[in-house]
Amino acid sequence: MSRPLERVTAVFPRPIVNFVKQQVGRAVSGHLDALATVWFTDKGPRHHGYTAHYSRHLKRRRRSVETVLEIGIGGYGRRRYGGHSLYMWRSFFPHATIYGLDIHEKQLESTHRITVLQADQSDREALRRAVQACPSFDLVVDDGSHMGPDVVASFEVLFPLLNAGGIYAIEDVFYAYEPAFGGAPWTPGTTMALVKDALDDVNLGRGQVAAVHAYPGLVLIEKRPAPRNAIAR
Repeated sequence: MSRPLERVTAVFPRPIVNFVKQQVGRAVSGHLDALATVWFTDKGPRHHGYTAHYSRHLKRRRRSVETVLEIGIGGYGRRRYGGHSLYMWRSFFPHATIYGLDIHEKQLESTHRITVLQADQSDREALRRAVQACPSFDLVVDDGSHMGPDVVASFEVLFPLLNAGGIYAIEDVFYAYEPAFGGAPWTPGTTMALVKDALDDVNLGRGQVAAVHAYPGLVLIEKRPAPRNAIAR
């Protein structure tokens, strides 16, 4: 049986449905689980359950986050499909510009505070060109191909562009154990090797990684905060 909101989308035109979602989204803007349900994203409690973890780390920053980048808009090759999680982030972060990057050309119906970028995340130079006009990011979410080499390439390009104290999220890391996705534990060049290197950075005090938070299917890598100014004496 389809869910009530999904049945509504089958009856009414999408622009009307999206307008209604925006109004509902404003009413529940501080509740990420509810927003995931409103916008039909699989990050929510009905599917992966990532939003509970995101909320734990991001709710206090909700009004200070200014820039979000998500890799993977969804809808695959269909130009006008996808963008559900971009709308969710826009509702949750009231002052943020949301950037969505996809390998396919995308044309979203609602673009207020949303900018669509196009690039192959595995191509480091194309990725750099795609984001070169963007400000530095407070949150980066990799929900793209989930291929190990692509995840590593994107992290190497984008983590340096993350603001101090920002969070870099890698979703669906269960693919990191699948050979078909270039995955295997303890193998160089894989997603899990990247995560282990980040843990080494935390414990050895090297690099810019302040903390690594791991949940089923989701890893959040936190960048070191800016150093506090020395107190004048």
